[in-house]
Amino acid sequence: MNAKATGVWILVAALLSALAWLPRGGTPTVEEGPRLLLARGALPVERIDEIRLRRDDGASWLFRREGAAWRQVEPFEVPVESFSMRQHAVVAESLRSSRRLDEADRPRDEQGEPIDLGLEPPLGRVTFAWSDPAAPPDAARREVTLDLGRRSVAGRAWLRRGGDDAVHAVDAGLHARLLDGDPRTWRSKRLLPVAEEPIDRIEVGGAGQARPIELVRENARWRLESPFSTRLDADAVEAWLAALGRAECSAYFEDEPEDLARYGLDQPAEVISLERRVPSPDGGEVLARAEVRLGGSFGPGSPDRFAMVAGRPCVLLVGEEATAILRRPIASLVDPTGTDVQPADVRTIEVRTAAETFRLRRELDGFVAERIDERGDVADEVPARRGAAEALLGQLAEARAPEVAVTPFPQERLAALVILSGFDGRPLGAVRIARDPADGRWAIDDGDDVLRVFPASLEPRLRGEDYGLSPLEASDAGTP
Repeated sequence: MNAKATGVWILVAALLSALAWLPRGGTPTVEEGPRLLLARGALPVERIDEIRLRRDDGASWLFRREGAAWRQVEPFEVPVESFSMRQHAVVAESLRSSRRLDEADRPRDEQGEPIDLGLEPPLGRVTFAWSDPAAPPDAARREVTLDLGRRSVAGRAWLRRGGDDAVHAVDAGLHARLLDGDPRTWRSKRLLPVAEEPIDRIEVGGAGQARPIELVRENARWRLESPFSTRLDADAVEAWLAALGRAECSAYFEDEPEDLARYGLDQPAEVISLERRVPSPDGGEVLARAEVRLGGSFGPGSPDRFAMVAGRPCVLLVGEEATAILRRPIASLVDPTGTDVQPADVRTIEVRTAAETFRLRRELDGFVAERIDERGDVADEVPARRGAAEALLGQLAEARAPEVAVTPFPQERLAALVILSGFDGRPLGAVRIARDPADGRWAIDDGDDVLRVFPASLEPRLRGEDYGLSPLEASDAGTP
């Protein structure tokens, strides 16, 4: 037999050997890979609005969704992160079964007893529930229940679907989230819900404060009503509210504490409250209040503080950054301008000093300067120097003082009284201007005993001759 014939016989023998291993029918057996535990669409992640979790130690939680917001409703109410709740469902939906065991296939020990897989009873049970939008209103809600068992090898764990006797080996990701995870980490760390309806009132009080600080919105403006009354910088207040809305606790320290005094929360050092009007079921409005209470320090020298949010039985730990936001000095919110009168609304500016009284009157082509005599008559009139009156209005209504002082106006240092009137002749506002002879600084007050303090470089023009009027004679004098 030559070499060619030998090769042919070897090939034939190999083919016959391979055919001998094929099962009847001639199709090779292929070992299937992991399959999805739940059929596609069996767990509609976006429609789930309730999650119930129970562990074998008796602890249980109930979470519900209203709109896009999730809340823990049992054992007590507290907002939770929507992302965390959604991820529970996403992980459950993506579970793959790498091994299925029916009752007869369960592994057994040497005595023939089934090996404990942690499912009798389960180490944990989670139920996802939702309503079917295509079903009648009175139809039963739909749900999927998963029993969580013991861990296996290679990152697997045992799981059983509710209503099914079969046990599956799945990736342990869901077990890690629901059995090992701390449900407190799923909670929202936001301290105050500012990003909803506009806030109408802010109150800051606490132990040892005789009068609370009260900030009130008046349309688009903000005013301080207590412990004194003054204008507030609306932009600064809104920026503070935005910061309050971002402020977070660093951790949930203890749930349902028995002794608040341990944390300095029986008599909080500071209480920050926000009030807003929200729609009521009857179509009207009701007042909603959110409140954060700051207690004692976490430890000697620590910037962290204990805190609580009204309506939540949880002691929180608040870090240095959030504490600084909550304790912002109210003086930093005071409107630093000399007056809230808008320059465009002003027709006349009357300046009264110890030496003279003069008036700046707006006309179509600019301002006119008028000197007023003791009888109130116009003694002199000239076109005002271009831009001079506008500059004074800018100093009074637009310049921002670097310092604010809550103190009575120093009448003995009065430099001028300036009265601003509108196009109907009625006064819009009046400011007093003082100058400190020691350092040359200027203070402007619009009647609320809150001084806006400017550097000496402000130098407001308070003489008629600065606007084109003739210089005063040495004998001329008046009373502001």
